[in-house]
Amino acid sequence: MPLPRLEPGTCGKRWVSVANWATLSDLARLMVETGTHISCPLVYRVVKLALLVPVATATVERCFSKLKLVKTDLRNRMGQEFLNNAMVCAVEKDFLHEVKDENTHWPANLFLAQGGSGYVRAVRYKNVQMQDVANPIIIDQFYCDSPKRCQNQTSAVEISQIVYENISGTSKSPNAIKFACSDTVPCTNIALNNIKLKRTDGKSAQTFCNSVMGFAIGHIEPPADCLMPVNNSFCDTETKLNREYLIHSEL
Repeated sequence: MPLPRLEPGTCGKRWVSVANWATLSDLARLMVETGTHISCPLVYRVVKLALLVPVATATVERCFSKLKLVKTDLRNRMGQEFLNNAMVCAVEKDFLHEVKDENTHWPANLFLAQGGSGYVRAVRYKNVQMQDVANPIIIDQFYCDSPKRCQNQTSAVEISQIVYENISGTSKSPNAIKFACSDTVPCTNIALNNIKLKRTDGKSAQTFCNSVMGFAIGHIEPPADCLMPVNNSFCDTETKLNREYLIHSEL
């Protein structure tokens, strides 16, 4: 039996039967249908707040869970700005999967100066669309930000378990893929999966490789002969990327 529409000032009378709703969402819907949300604004506000509590609590708990993964004992010296940026990437990573890079210089890059120490591991670039990008995919262990020429050094930051997956678009430079790794500390376990990059001017793009080891799955354009090809029919691509080559993939 439909409930009567109540006039303002009738809140507290027989306006909603308990038999007509089982959850708070049903109650909120019935209050709007019967006009009770106008005559009983405070009750309607309490119902809305009760419905929002689980969502708000889940978002906060998810942020704190990601914070434990981002700021660890090994990363205890990161600045506040970098921490905020890392938290946005970790919490809102579903939105980052749909990012489109246009007219940028280095969207999927790792630049590391010579003479460094430590390591960079378990980084994934996934579902990236690039348009007129200077260097779509690049790893450079010989990076020099000085106006003068940097002196060559033998030590370098170790780079391993870097995954590039489902990346397409156009490149301004001839080398759409560039792996410039150190001879003494080569890049290892570099994975390419379904890459399709072309030159903006219509010419053939190229891949530059130096001291890099890894594998290529699926269609790779331009070809990366320095990486070992893997046949999809003999392995599960997603399982191989997640379990074998990524120590931790929470970021």
